[in-house]
Parts: sequence; C-alpha cells; structure tokens
Amino acid sequence: MPRSIWRGVLSFGMVAIPVRLYLATESSSKVSFNLLCPEHKSRIKNKRWCAEGDHEVAWNDVVRAYEYEKGNYVELTDEDLEKLPLRSSKAIDISGFVEKQEIPEELYIQSA
Repeated sequence: MPRSIWRGVLSFGMVAIPVRLYLATESSSKVSFNLLCPEHKSRIKNKRWCAEGDHEVAWNDVVRAYEYEKGNYVELTDEDLEKLPLRSSKAIDISGFVEKQEIPEELYIQSA
C-alpha cells in the first residue's frame, strides 16, 4: 500500500476533515541507488563536519540556528520553536474554490 506524504486536516468554517496526501502518479522507475567507495565497494556515510574546527560533529551536539546576517547566527532551541506564533503545519484552511482552468500550469508539481 502506498505511503502518505503528508497527514493533516482540511478545514473550512466549523468543519474539519482529517486527510492524507498521496502522490497521484508513481515513479516510472523503481530503481534506487547507493553511493559507494570505488575502492572498497562499501556504502558512503554522510558525516556532519565543522568547517571552522575541522572535525566531525555528533548528531546529539548539532544545534539549530538562524542566520540573521552573513556569518552571524542566533541559536534556537526546541522550546524557542514551540513558542513561535505559527499556525499548525498539519492544517489547511480552505478560504475559497476556483475552477481548474484558473490554476496556472507552473503551480503543479507534476502535470495534472
């Protein structure tokens, strides 16, 4: 069974409908590739590397930050992100409807 790429709620007025989003098309190819070392034929690992200190950084030590000007960052914690006045990323509010012909072709991820 296909996996949903997004789960959330469609809402309009006082109505809220739980939905799951699936791709309408399948990839024409089911082939997936791995990146290998040409000498040892073993898989390549992606490491987090500190450009300044020239060393590897463990996942537990990685922090999130916002670059407010070139080279200057403010660090953000999970608590900071929870306090942001954002609407849910799991809800879509429908404010109106349009005819299919009114939607510009370039807005489609894949052709309809």
